[in-house]
Amino acid sequence: MSWFKRVFLRDPTLIRERTQVNNKVCMVVWNTFETDARVTKEATTLITKGKKDVTVIAVHQPGRTKHREQVKGINVIRVDRTFKKTSDSFKSGSTNERTVKPQSLNTISKKQKLKKRIFKLLIFVPKLIINSRFLLEAYRQDAGIYHAHDLNTFIPVFIASRLRGAKLVYDAHEVSTDRAGWGNKWFWEKVESFLIKRADRVITTNLTRGEFFRDHYKISLPYIIRNVPKHVDIEPTNLIRESLHIPNHTPVVLYQGGMQRDRGLENIVKTVKYVPNTAFVFLGNGQLKPKLIELANNEGVTDRVYFLDAVANDQLLYYTSSATIGLQLLINTCFNHYSACSNKLHEYLMAGIPVVASDLPEIRRVVKDTETGILVNPENVQEIAGAIKKLLSEVDLYQTFKLNTKSGAFQYKWEDDEKILLELYQ
Repeated sequence: MSWFKRVFLRDPTLIRERTQVNNKVCMVVWNTFETDARVTKEATTLITKGKKDVTVIAVHQPGRTKHREQVKGINVIRVDRTFKKTSDSFKSGSTNERTVKPQSLNTISKKQKLKKRIFKLLIFVPKLIINSRFLLEAYRQDAGIYHAHDLNTFIPVFIASRLRGAKLVYDAHEVSTDRAGWGNKWFWEKVESFLIKRADRVITTNLTRGEFFRDHYKISLPYIIRNVPKHVDIEPTNLIRESLHIPNHTPVVLYQGGMQRDRGLENIVKTVKYVPNTAFVFLGNGQLKPKLIELANNEGVTDRVYFLDAVANDQLLYYTSSATIGLQLLINTCFNHYSACSNKLHEYLMAGIPVVASDLPEIRRVVKDTETGILVNPENVQEIAGAIKKLLSEVDLYQTFKLNTKSGAFQYKWEDDEKILLELYQ
């Protein structure tokens, strides 16, 4: 009877009792869990200070990741998402269609429309497959608490938590319903609206986003757990220059993180020709990388634009500390960007380098509070170039900002936010 009340009636007392005797936490994230700083910090805190047994279910990348491994005490399970979305049989205007049997334009048009509809349906198949695998692995964990990282994992984690009669935590890293590159937003808004009201705890990354979720879905203000690093004293290194053979006297302007759309990366490349005698370094990976390399070639600045692959989280700040200036140039193309304040901004401060950053609410809050950089319009190349040159030429201003990074890093540190995480897990 108690099982029935817990699973089907969601009796809060019985669910709370389950979390007290079942210390397993199952997290699900839609990436390979190689460089996800936020998930790593949360999992590590729950293991070391919350005395939890944490499993992270992630995505397997053939040839690069392991299906199962343990990373810093975190049990990692990666599921396959391999599925060929298209085949020759669905290519419009294939040889067979054109040569085997003559057809009228009207017939061809109908077939093309049918193929487009089929293709649209097939796009959902890989997502259905990986969500099914997420659900199966999550259910197998038989955890006391299930933790969904972002909206794209919410459905399978919600189902697993219901089948197991366990507590559900929703961690919205992004505002996915108003995010660049997301399709079918109306559908996902319906999904999020339904599920977020049924989560036992809701987390997001800053107050602007917290107020959005509260007002949009008529829920209590979510817990705010910021994208901030653990506090460490980082001595400056020369890793970037050594890795790329950049002369020691050359300033290094750094962008670190995913190379994705609407992050101002093209404008960084376009800025290079206006800032002489300076190296611009992109540290990370992403689908935009080939286009940035091509753009640097077209702009004639390949001799001063460098690319480094992503490095492990525990090594990142040592690379960051070898730069002169850090860039965070998100473009205001959606509410998700408007409300963002990502890891990289705080990592720059922790590593002791001043910043040039977008003048957006949460980014502005950090830069103004800490007095560690210059705010710019990320779509204005001349303004970006001017801010960089100002920092490089005005030594006193640069040193003031650099000195302020120390207190700024202490103001925005994980040790404060992990207390909130431990509290909401009680």
